[in-house]
Amino acid sequence: MDWRYWGRAGRAFSRRLPNREFIRALARMSLAADEAPPPPLPPEVEFLDAYPDATGMTVPMGDVTYKVWNMDPLERFCVAAIARLMRPERIFEFGTFDGATALLLARSVPSAEVFTLDLPPESYVAPEAFGYPRSRKDFASPHDEVGHEFRDTPEAERITQLFGDSRTFDFSEYSGRMGLVIVDAGHGYEEASIDSENAVRLAGPTGVVIWDDYIPMWPGVMQAVNETAARHGFSVFRLRGTGFAIRDPNR
Repeated sequence: MDWRYWGRAGRAFSRRLPNREFIRALARMSLAADEAPPPPLPPEVEFLDAYPDATGMTVPMGDVTYKVWNMDPLERFCVAAIARLMRPERIFEFGTFDGATALLLARSVPSAEVFTLDLPPESYVAPEAFGYPRSRKDFASPHDEVGHEFRDTPEAERITQLFGDSRTFDFSEYSGRMGLVIVDAGHGYEEASIDSENAVRLAGPTGVVIWDDYIPMWPGVMQAVNETAARHGFSVFRLRGTGFAIRDPNR
């Protein structure tokens, strides 16, 4: 989850609060959302029903620090097991943050190249700005934060850190080349819509796409995924006990 997008959104929201028309429009949208029926949810599947070959699998999670802005331990296991089953040559991640997921993916598939995209370090917004604690030991400064988990590890030579806004980033050289794509960047509708379209292009017809935070707390993500699936004619399923929605053409 990339809280820096939400830092910008929070600042933009606060600037518009004095505008009465903005408040009225916000109230109208809230009422309309309350009246609209919720979209049907895709099917929810147990992990081992979706991926029975993962039964008994061990994944290289190492010591796990439970951080509320990272994937939880079950999600980490699931994404690592899926990667290990697929053994893709190339993996793309939207939203590096501390680099824990990129490192996990690189360890799970020792032959894979991992590309991970995040906003430039100068755009950093600290988690405590949203009420989340952080460890000073983990994040010495904004410039130490992005990708620090995989720095100076043996896997780092297979991880390419990219910087840029995913809404405007040029993905052309990666298009259709990714066996696995993880989407966990901006959680607003606009950002999630653009990221979803780009993720589908990166994965091509056979690559797997995993969206994190497909949960009611992030309606923009859910709407963006649903619309992208309908537009491209594919289906997604949810993994029970996680916030994942998955497009897996091979399943």
